[in-house]
Order: sequence, then structure tokens, then C-alpha cells
Amino acid sequence: MVDDRLSGRRSAPTPLGRASVAQVDPDEVRRKMRLDYIRSKNDKPFKVLEALQGLLSHFQKPELDINGLLQEAADLIHKQFGLRTVTIGLRSKFDGKYRYVINSGLRPEPWEQHQQITYGIEDFQNFERFNGFEISRLTRIYLEEQNPMTAEERKIYNRPALLDLKRRGLDENLEADYLDVLIKGTEDTLLGWIEISGTIGGKLPDSMTIKNIETISMILAAALMCKDASQPGG
Repeated sequence: MVDDRLSGRRSAPTPLGRASVAQVDPDEVRRKMRLDYIRSKNDKPFKVLEALQGLLSHFQKPELDINGLLQEAADLIHKQFGLRTVTIGLRSKFDGKYRYVINSGLRPEPWEQHQQITYGIEDFQNFERFNGFEISRLTRIYLEEQNPMTAEERKIYNRPALLDLKRRGLDENLEADYLDVLIKGTEDTLLGWIEISGTIGGKLPDSMTIKNIETISMILAAALMCKDASQPGG
């Protein structure tokens, strides 16, 4: 027998690992994918995406129930992100004013006070008048120390006894701190806003929470525009 090294001939290469590795059962691959998916349901990012899918499923119904969608969105934000209170306001088609229409987490008395408040577009355009600070294109923050309240304004808070406490940390939330996440339509038309308080843990909402709520505001904007377009003359 002639040695290939002496004859100059090259042996055919053997696929690396092919001879030593057992073949994977396709059924095992499918089962692993399925189990990984099921286990992921306990992860917070998965739960958030699942909740967003729930909101989007409203678009698949024969008729879009705006009030149902708004309430589900408020409850989702309230519970999923551990916020103390969530309210949603919309622009009225009758007079163009902005009013609170949905609530999650507020007691009946302060919610009744909220429903009596009316805003004009100028209140949102000149938000510096209320010492607001822009976090992003959609989100503004208003801090308690920079907005002194009247006796009537104190009635809109769940826990008025906690007003006027001193802030002890950069991420600490005070009772009257709140953020507005705007709901914008075409050409930046203001359709409404989502108003959120601090977290149950006494902290201000973090950046991921804000980004998720901004995503929800865009879903609500799409729903409101879709509903308007379906109305006669819309």
C-alpha cells in the first residue's frame, strides 16, 4: 500500500465533528422552543409585550371600543409598572377643550375633582408656565416643589396628608409629582395625554417605564385616529 504522503495525493477531508456527534432529534428542537417560550412568560419584558398585544387586539374586533381600550390601557400601566395612579384625558370634539375621562388608582373623591378640570391647548403649548420639564418629545415632568398648590388643587390627590414633604433623593417621588405622556396625532396634533404619578415603591418612573408608556400612547393615538376616520365626515 502506497502512503499518500509519499505519493503526493491528498486524502478527502472529513467533515469536522460529523462522525463524533449524534444527530439531534427534530422533535426535541420543537419541544425546547415551546418550553423556552412558556418559561419566558414569567419575565417582565415578555409580560409587557403580551400586554401591548392585548391592546393591539382591539383593532381586530368588528368595532373599535375606544372607552374599553382606554380603560384597559390605564389599568395596564397602573398594574404592570407599579404606579400609584394613572389618568387619561382627551380633547372634546364639541368645544376643543381637554378633560380627564379615564382613571385607574384614584379614589372616588379626587377622581370627581379631576373630572371638573378643563384645559385649553395653550396649557399644553406653554407648559413652562407650570414649571414643566421636557424629558422627551412626548413626556414632560412636573415636580411638587415647583408648583405651589391652592386648597382646591390639593383635593385632587389621593393622599393630601403627604403633600409638602421634603425630597431626599434624586429618584424619590413626592405626592404631587406627575408626568404627562402626550397622545399625538398627525402633524403633532394633541389628541390627549396620559398622566402618571410615582411608583408604589416611592420612586419616580424609570426610563424603560416611560418608554413603554410612550409606546402605549402611540397605540392610543392610532386608535383615536382610526375611530375618527370611521365616523361620518371623518
